[in-house]
Amino acid sequence: MINKIEGLVAAPFSPMKENGELNVSAIPAYYNFLKKNGVAGAFINGSTGEGVSQTNAERKLQAEVWAEQIKKDDSPMKLINLVGGTSYQECIDLALHSQSIGVDAIAILAPFYFKPGTAKA
Repeated sequence: MINKIEGLVAAPFSPMKENGELNVSAIPAYYNFLKKNGVAGAFINGSTGEGVSQTNAERKLQAEVWAEQIKKDDSPMKLINLVGGTSYQECIDLALHSQSIGVDAIAILAPFYFKPGTAKA
């Protein structure tokens, strides 16, 4: 367990193809760019990465590719994954998945909701 990350933590965007699919083949180059510039951590699937706009499968895939790249390179870079969303069960699923693939830390936000409009009688 890590208690503190020192240094710059980047919030990478989620690379997408023109057809809207996640472009995970771009992640290794993105990782190398961050590493070359001395970045200490990557905070993925957050608001910059549009994580809550993606399916859980896309969020998991992106986390897997980032984690694999960092492990493959034996890098000291830390990986933080946002697992927040509107469903408690999906948040728990994403958190457990993050643990299983070796993510260093998770971030979570309280499930947000959409307040219904007021009905007039």
